[in-house]
Amino acid sequence: MPPPSHLHTTTKNSKSDAAKAKAQDCVVFLLFITVATILIVSVPFIARGIISLQPQIPLFNVSSSLLTILNVSSTTITANLNVTFSVKNPNSKTMSYYKITALASDSYSSGGRVNLTMKLHAKVKYGRWTWPAHKDLMKATCDENVKVEFPSKVTTLVFGSSECDVHGQWKRIVAKRSRLFWNYIYVAAIFLFILFVSL
Repeated sequence: MPPPSHLHTTTKNSKSDAAKAKAQDCVVFLLFITVATILIVSVPFIARGIISLQPQIPLFNVSSSLLTILNVSSTTITANLNVTFSVKNPNSKTMSYYKITALASDSYSSGGRVNLTMKLHAKVKYGRWTWPAHKDLMKATCDENVKVEFPSKVTTLVFGSSECDVHGQWKRIVAKRSRLFWNYIYVAAIFLFILFVSL
């Protein structure tokens, strides 16, 4: 009588072990895909959320001007011009200004009128949590509609409100981070597409 054969049982056990190993590999791979997707998607959105909570650039305008002194000689004209800047803070956070410097340059003068370029440099301190920029150096340049006409007597000057172009450290940071954010989204989308296609 021939001895019993265990070949069939061994084959079944080998297939079962191979199926379990394959199932474990699939579970590990799916977990890896899930974790990678969560990390890739969550990191830029968290960074974007942090940026969106930061302060926006304030709006500067030249609202009015007062000519207090006007002396005319045969060769020179001396004038004292008081310019009023209006600042609008679009944030709920407070902003304090210190070390303010005002500059003016004449870019064109003719017919008793001077076109001015007003520049205002101010250090700004943001209130509450404003990482990574707690302080900023604002540079506001106003060069449109700032036209001063010299009348025959000292009076209040009238001209249209001039909106100023404002540049600051935080504006550069936000612009740079925004470009990095969208580049990251593009690269992550391509990576996820290739990853899912390869499944």
